[in-house]
Amino acid sequence: MKKIFKALLNAVVLSAVLLSLTACNDSSADAAASEKNGAAPYELTEDERALLSALGITDMNSLILTFRAPAGTEELIVRLYTLGEDRNWKEADSGKIFLDEQEMTKETEGLFTMQVRKDYSLEFCFKLDGSSMTYETDPPAGREPMACTRTFLPEFQEMEPNTEVPVAILSYTTGNTAYSCRLQDYYDTSNLSQMELIQAVTLEFASEEAE
Repeated sequence: MKKIFKALLNAVVLSAVLLSLTACNDSSADAAASEKNGAAPYELTEDERALLSALGITDMNSLILTFRAPAGTEELIVRLYTLGEDRNWKEADSGKIFLDEQEMTKETEGLFTMQVRKDYSLEFCFKLDGSSMTYETDPPAGREPMACTRTFLPEFQEMEPNTEVPVAILSYTTGNTAYSCRLQDYYDTSNLSQMELIQAVTLEFASEEAE
């Protein structure tokens, strides 16, 4: 019962933090401040960072992005991929939020968050003005990893409609050695051969009109 209560409490507080971030995401480094469509890391204030840290949410296990999607966007999609033995990405999970007709007539700004849980499952959240979507993945199958490396989007990334953009790469090994990786490795996986489990997270602004 205590674990359930703590999980519910964390969810409530995290939702409050997300509402706060949505209301004041005026950072000059975020996507909303750019004239281009895309995503960028959100710069937390000290108070926001302290509150999230109290919940065990830190820069090491979480990603918070602001984004701006172009008018005509119908869906915001997050996808989780696992690198197969053939060195090709295989979709393992996905989540999406649909925009209504009014939202589609204008550019859409909001927040995307990703949290890596203790069991290495992932929690994704899209937060818009008046709507949100939260989605959780299953933990990786097999042996529990001993070492991991997490690479998150470091700066603003322009995004075109119907084009997936990597925002995180997570690599795990059952040994004691962690190997570094880059977001560019999503496009060229030859640098990821030493890792036992590699996951990639992408974002996409989906629109039929842009096809």
